[in-house]
Amino acid sequence: MPDIIGLVGTDEKVAYVNKAWYEFSRLEIHNHNFIVKIKNLLHPGCEDPFSKGFYHAYENKCSITLNAKLKKSDGVFHWHRCCFAPIIDQTDNIPFWIFHFSNIDLELSEREALLELNQGYQNLLGVAAHEIRSPLTTALLALELAGSEKDGKSAQIKRLEIAKKSMTEIATLIEEMVDSTKAEHDQFEVVIKECNLSEVITKVLEDEKIILNKRQISLVQNIEQNIIGLWDEFRMSQILRNLVSNAVKYGENRPIEVTLKKEEDANIAHLIVKDRGIGIGKEAQTEIFNKFIRKTINNCHKSLGLGLYITKCLVEGQRGKIWVESTPGKGSSFHCRFPLDIKREKDD
Repeated sequence: MPDIIGLVGTDEKVAYVNKAWYEFSRLEIHNHNFIVKIKNLLHPGCEDPFSKGFYHAYENKCSITLNAKLKKSDGVFHWHRCCFAPIIDQTDNIPFWIFHFSNIDLELSEREALLELNQGYQNLLGVAAHEIRSPLTTALLALELAGSEKDGKSAQIKRLEIAKKSMTEIATLIEEMVDSTKAEHDQFEVVIKECNLSEVITKVLEDEKIILNKRQISLVQNIEQNIIGLWDEFRMSQILRNLVSNAVKYGENRPIEVTLKKEEDANIAHLIVKDRGIGIGKEAQTEIFNKFIRKTINNCHKSLGLGLYITKCLVEGQRGKIWVESTPGKGSSFHCRFPLDIKREKDD
């Protein structure tokens, strides 16, 4: 949008204005009182400060710059930086004042985006500091007590296990922070190639069984074989691990069910991870995919509330969709649908 430039005489009437004024306002202003005409375009909230600023500069023979919303001919308001400055002739008189209006919508939107991003980082650091403090304190205390000569070997081993568990929690929290930053800036590396999703899911579940068996959580697998498509194998594994981890946290040690099937009519792979835990209220089922949203059971789950947000970003990176179906007290089912050929989806 071109800048508006004009001249105002000592009688406060507009002596000249460039073409940009008419393109923006569609109003005749030449030889009209500047303030009277400009009020037709000013946002109500800007009228008073604009008028006071103009007359302050006019009476004190000084320059002034202020921001104001001006209404375009289509009725939409736009932010402008409005500058007034005296033009001084050789006799030190001021025959004219020059005014210069430049659109700053983009500048303000970028500034707001930076402020929002900065606030997001502040929130992340604040939450992280709070969540890391507890396992770090536990680990340090356990390590200190493990070094005591008064306790036997078995007690020392138990405390080292506590320290290891706490340090694992810290590592998980840090990993969430790193992944969240990558998701925020769309920096997840994606390597698309043909892969057998059935084999990928089966392999991940074999690894997860180690954790599930240790917690005495049974796993039910309904994996349709030979579902082949174009995906990032590592990211698809990460999606399933995140969903299984979520089911372990909130499934109250009840069986977890993982289903993979192909929707023939839609050329879609459909992944479902179901738990029988605390469930999620209807009003929260869309919010849980936002940052810093989490469920808590007896305050025993250490999390930044980023896991499902990261998972959603990963799913969308595979051109997929994720949603949850849940009933409080009966558990949750997380659904992911992926096109078999995401390259072709992108071309379409």
